[in-house]
Amino acid sequence: MTDETNNRLRHFAKNLSPTEKEKELISKVYDAIRDCLDEGKCLQIGSYPRYTSITPIHDLDILYNIGKWGAYDLTNANSVIHSVHSRLESGFRNPTNYSPRMSEQSHSVTISFRNAIDEECFSVDIVPAFEDGHNEFNLPMYRVPEIAHIKHSERAARSWNPLRQDSWIKSDPRGYIECAKRTNNANDDFRRTVKIVKFWKNTIRDSRPDIKLKSFHLEQVILDFFRAKPTSLTISEALFQFLFNIPAIIDRPQIKDRARPDVYIDGYISDLTSGQKGIIIAVRDSFLKKLEDGFS
Repeated sequence: MTDETNNRLRHFAKNLSPTEKEKELISKVYDAIRDCLDEGKCLQIGSYPRYTSITPIHDLDILYNIGKWGAYDLTNANSVIHSVHSRLESGFRNPTNYSPRMSEQSHSVTISFRNAIDEECFSVDIVPAFEDGHNEFNLPMYRVPEIAHIKHSERAARSWNPLRQDSWIKSDPRGYIECAKRTNNANDDFRRTVKIVKFWKNTIRDSRPDIKLKSFHLEQVILDFFRAKPTSLTISEALFQFLFNIPAIIDRPQIKDRARPDVYIDGYISDLTSGQKGIIIAVRDSFLKKLEDGFS
C-alpha cells in the first residue's frame, strides 16, 4: 500500500473518533461523578480510556471500588449501591444541558441524561467492584458483577444476585487499558486500525442485527497483530491482515480473558451459524476490494 492510501485511512479513522463535544461531555460527567463520590475509588473503563472508541458514544461504565475481595460482607453490597445512589441524588452537580435521571439497579447505579423531549442521549453505569489481586503491571484486578460484562441495553432485563460469590467475576480492565496504551505509544496506527474495524463491524450490525460480532473481541485481534510487529506495522497492512484472516478469526474461540484463563472473550463465536459466517465473509470481501482500490 502507498503512503497516500495509509494517509487516507488515517484521515478516515480520525473522522471516526469521538467528537470534541463528546469528549467534553464525558470529561465533565466523569469529573462530576468523582467529585460527588470518592475520587480515588472511581475508575473509568471500556474503549474510551483505551482510545479505541468511535463516535457516537452513548454510554460509559465507571467502576466504584468497594474494598478488598474476601474482606467484605457481600450482604452489604446492596447497601453500597444504595449509598452511592443517595450520594449522587443529593450531591451530583449536573455539568450538562441534559436532565439526569438516576435509578438504582441490582448491580449498579445508572444516570440517564435526557433531552427536552425525554429521549436518552447518554448514560452512565456506576458499577461496584472489589479489588482482587494484581496483574503483571502491578495494577489492581477486580471482582465485578457478572452482569457488567453484557451490553448496557441488555442489563435491565437480567437478574443478578450479589449474595452469590459466583455472581462476582474476575476482571482486569486496567490490564486491557495498559496493553492498549503501550501498544498505541509504540505505534498509533493501532487505535486507528481498531476504529476502522469497529466501523466495518457496525456496517454488518446495522443491516443484520442478529450477527453479533463484538468490538472488544476484534480489538484484541488487532492488538495481537501490532504486538507482533510493534513499530513497523502500518494501518493498511493491519487491515489487510485482519480482513484476510476473518475466516480463521470467526472459526472458533481463540482469545483467553486476561483475568479468567478458562474463559474465551470470543466464546460467542460458537453461536454464529454457517450462514451468518458466510455473510460476514461476503461483507469482508466488499470492504477488502475497497481497500485494494486505495480506499479512494
